[in-house]
Amino acid sequence: MRETTDWAAWSDTMAERLAERAQSAEALRSVPQATIDEAAAAGFFAMAVPASGGGGGASLGILFDVTRRLAHGCASSAWTLSFLAMHAWLLCKFEPTLQDELFGAGRVPLAPAPLAPTGQAEPTDGGYRISGRWEWATGVNHADWVMVNCIEPGALGPRFCVLPIGDVGVEDVWHTAGMAATGSNTVVAHDVFVPAHRTLAAV
Repeated sequence: MRETTDWAAWSDTMAERLAERAQSAEALRSVPQATIDEAAAAGFFAMAVPASGGGGGASLGILFDVTRRLAHGCASSAWTLSFLAMHAWLLCKFEPTLQDELFGAGRVPLAPAPLAPTGQAEPTDGGYRISGRWEWATGVNHADWVMVNCIEPGALGPRFCVLPIGDVGVEDVWHTAGMAATGSNTVVAHDVFVPAHRTLAAV
């Protein structure tokens, strides 16, 4: 993973490019692929991933400051990019087996995470079977994985579940007057198996 060292300078320059693309991004209802590619090339999505995992090890405070600067160019793009970066950080809280799966060979997963626990996770041999519908999956248009939150019967709290994007459906429902480029569509799953190592108790 390549790492930008001067995030303030990068974000101010990047904000200018976001401003040039802002109108077309809103019309597309999605962050342009060029923006995703530039952020990835700079190491943005890995900036808060711990150095032990190959990331930049930046604090969330730095991520928030960069996001604020990017928003001067396009609020929708800044919102989306920051969510994807923060979710990469959150995935580092899972067990090492999943981290190796997601971050191996220098990859950084792009994983939207609609975190309201609006699904169900039923324990089964080797993992869970999940079903549900999750609103506002910001960045799902660019996802290779998705992280959802489920109620587990009898548990003290919800359980995060991580799935390949191909294991879920995406409903195109995000037709808004503002922040349209976040592409915050709805994720649905019906009786999908999730191995135990791709889950994490939320408490």
